[in-house]
Amino acid sequence: MEIKHIVKNVFYLGSTKFFELIIQVIRAKLNAVFIGVSGIGVYNQLNVFAAKTAQFSQLSVNEALVKQIAENKDNESTFNRIFASIKAYILIVLSITVLVLTALFIFRQQISSYVLGNEITIKFYLIAISAMPLIFINTVFFAILRGFKSVKNISRARLFASFFNLLIFVPLILGYGLNGVIISIPLMYIVISGWNFFFLKKHILKPLEVTYKKVFRAKIRKDSINEMFVFSGYGLSVGFLSIISEFVIRGLIVENLGIEKIGIYAPIISWAGIFTGVVISSFSTYLFPRLCETKNISETNDVINSSIRVSTFLLIPFILLFITFRKELILIFYTKDFLETTQYLPLHFLGVIWHVWFVVLGQTMAPKGFIKQHGIFRGISYVFDILIVYYFISFWGFGLYGWMLKFLITPFLLFIIYYFFLNIKMELRINKEN
Repeated sequence: MEIKHIVKNVFYLGSTKFFELIIQVIRAKLNAVFIGVSGIGVYNQLNVFAAKTAQFSQLSVNEALVKQIAENKDNESTFNRIFASIKAYILIVLSITVLVLTALFIFRQQISSYVLGNEITIKFYLIAISAMPLIFINTVFFAILRGFKSVKNISRARLFASFFNLLIFVPLILGYGLNGVIISIPLMYIVISGWNFFFLKKHILKPLEVTYKKVFRAKIRKDSINEMFVFSGYGLSVGFLSIISEFVIRGLIVENLGIEKIGIYAPIISWAGIFTGVVISSFSTYLFPRLCETKNISETNDVINSSIRVSTFLLIPFILLFITFRKELILIFYTKDFLETTQYLPLHFLGVIWHVWFVVLGQTMAPKGFIKQHGIFRGISYVFDILIVYYFISFWGFGLYGWMLKFLITPFLLFIIYYFFLNIKMELRINKEN
């Protein structure tokens, strides 16, 4: 029965992702033609920088909010706790976002020079970080939708947001080139947060009579705030290591290989993101709150095994298609300047398999009280990522193969670590059917 629920929710998000794929293909082709390899490198750097920095600012408190909503949404006697949780989340994350934005602005010259390799492009950096407050607003709306497992509305919001973002993106790139593409970063989050709020208000806030007054008049509960601080401790340590790892690695690539190499690798990141965007977003949207609800080991194991089975069935055609027709797909969706990408794609996509599997196992950690161990495992993995890239690129001169190996070796090791940990703590078994 569990597998049916997972398939249904993956189908909703997968259908939306297919439409997003079409939009992504159009945007990628326009980027390749109008801004080229170097322009895509700049855009990719800034887009990742804005998203990663905003993710760090949340300190994983959004996961605590989702957990608290999922645990209390069906209980009338504890429903008012949701108001207090939302209020606590807003106060905590807003404070952190202001501090991070202040630091990013003060050190704008140093950071933009490191990220882009050229201080002249500091205007691009400032435009990118202006997206952070918008991302914060969107996380509030999205966390509430996730907590209520409102998968249909999340899918609808993504569908409309993708379409409207394309309508905005096309005239920007045609009229302003790279400048227009960078401007599209904050505009994209305005559109996304707008549609998330529309469906949230229509299908959850109004029917359940959730108002701003009820939220801000709610008395913050000590147990709720304590749990959020536990999650924030995880988010602070892991989020800090995540952002440091990402930009130390990208800095090493810019320094040793040039920013155009980030542009060369962009198709792989984009295509892998198509699949992980469907599966991982489906699991984080549905699986995390679902695991918060499971009552015993048997039920938890059933959810995990069903998720692994669904993800594996989806992986097989995706992996084979992109590996087999990688050259043809590059020429269709990009240009011949990106053909070097085909050298790295097969092994990177092998890493996608292990990445999806370890994410499924990792979703179990926080709901079952293993968030500290989860933080330790992820922290070690980020340090290991830096060492892999440093030695294979800077020390041994493997070029972009050094970056590719990060996406292969680390997910494999994480899957093994998580499996044995959950096997010991929760008697996790991977079913023979899988």
